[in-house]
Amino acid sequence: MLKILMKEKKIFIGLIPAKKKSTGLKNKNFKKINGVSLFIRAVNSSIKSKIINSTFVTSDSEKILSNSLKKRSNIIKRPYKLCLKKTKANEVVCHAAKYISKKFDVNRTVIVYLQPTSPLRTFKHVDQSINLFIKKNAKSLISVCETDKSIFKSLILNKQSLKSIFNKKLVTTNRQDLPKIYMPNGAIYIFYLKDFLKTKKIPIENSFPYYMTHKESIDIDNSMDLEYAKFLSKGKLK
Repeated sequence: MLKILMKEKKIFIGLIPAKKKSTGLKNKNFKKINGVSLFIRAVNSSIKSKIINSTFVTSDSEKILSNSLKKRSNIIKRPYKLCLKKTKANEVVCHAAKYISKKFDVNRTVIVYLQPTSPLRTFKHVDQSINLFIKKNAKSLISVCETDKSIFKSLILNKQSLKSIFNKKLVTTNRQDLPKIYMPNGAIYIFYLKDFLKTKKIPIENSFPYYMTHKESIDIDNSMDLEYAKFLSKGKLK
């Protein structure tokens, strides 16, 4: 009953950015895994959610927009100037947020930002993360995966001599004694629309974590990533 009441108080909006062109891997959002394109996999992870109320796709591609409509998604025509290599995610969300704020109560709306480059994220991950967001009464949540502790041992070259980036004592600390560290995997970002409109930034600091495995966290940036994701999707690697 509590989950139902919380859901009624909040409006969950799935937001998927999927531009036409890409660098690193040409036509990335159109690449397929198990016969389904990356952008449709992202759309599916939103529309199959039992909690998300409405799904929006922001794109400059008529093909992506038309196919998203067929999947019962709402579409936002994104201008070309927000589809460049230098365009930041915050700019894309800002453009979409202004559109969404005209249709929904800003104070009750929560954005669930789902990038197509995380093809092994499913609607189950989405619903688990939203339920966690509700349970913890979080202001924001991001999906993360554990990463290599050795980053604490990193050095930079400073005028031909090496200098530790972090505490110099960590450079010689045994790896098993170093604290666990995590990094955003880019799969799920959840935040209030009203908070984003104030700062124009996706909140990272003080966000609640939703943990995902390395397999689930695969991020498509190049052709090798894509082939590895296809391999993983067939369940060949446990």
